[in-house]
Amino acid sequence: MAEVDEAPAWETCKENAQPLRRGRKVEALNAGLEAGAAKVSEVQKQERETWEARLVAEATGGDPLDRVRDAEPIFDYLYARHIGQLHALFWISWAAVLESKRKLDEADKVLTRGELMRAQPAGRIKQKHAEFEARLMRKHILAPPEDAVEAMSNGGGASSSRPSKERSALNRMSKREAAGPHRPTTQRAPAPLSRAPPSRPAAAAVGGRGGNGFLIFEDENQAPGTRELEDAPEPWEMGTATDNAKENTGEATPWAGAT
Repeated sequence: MAEVDEAPAWETCKENAQPLRRGRKVEALNAGLEAGAAKVSEVQKQERETWEARLVAEATGGDPLDRVRDAEPIFDYLYARHIGQLHALFWISWAAVLESKRKLDEADKVLTRGELMRAQPAGRIKQKHAEFEARLMRKHILAPPEDAVEAMSNGGGASSSRPSKERSALNRMSKREAAGPHRPTTQRAPAPLSRAPPSRPAAAAVGGRGGNGFLIFEDENQAPGTRELEDAPEPWEMGTATDNAKENTGEATPWAGAT
């Protein structure tokens, strides 16, 4: 690099000079090129200072992104074009936008994707992911049960005392009402259960009256366990294939008319 800086101006800019038949003087070329290079560097310096001053003025004003109502399409655009995917701030900001819109599953996927992409700094995105999971767990623990939420949405216990306009399940109905298009909506008493047949007196069951009963003999002197053995089913044997198909096998007999 030092050799390039110490080289004559002619050596670094000779491709920009038009060749002549009679040639050129090296002293004149060096003098002209040095003056031109100094002028160009001064112009570039002024342009850079102007550009930096404009950046400072714009930075002190409002950020145009703050005026965007929905930033999710911006992140979708950047993700589709692989812009900023190696920076942890990209994934953290995207997840924050999704979390503010209560898209918790998508926010978790975004943070997980950022860790898989090894976005830098890696420790920062892991910390934000852990904080996000802690917030989810806290919301799950502090959330009221679904039954309480449903009761509050229905107006508490007062709604249960109001008459329902729908027919209750298994409400009693007459045949005429069942055949018609309308159904009763008022709560009716359940239909009475069918009466059980009157039980016979004990004497009739033993055969003392009417003569229709019969006696049941029970051996009181029977050894315990014998009744279970008698009631137990007999073991069933499958048998071999030859035994099961033997009735389908005919024996060899002499042919009719043959001796």
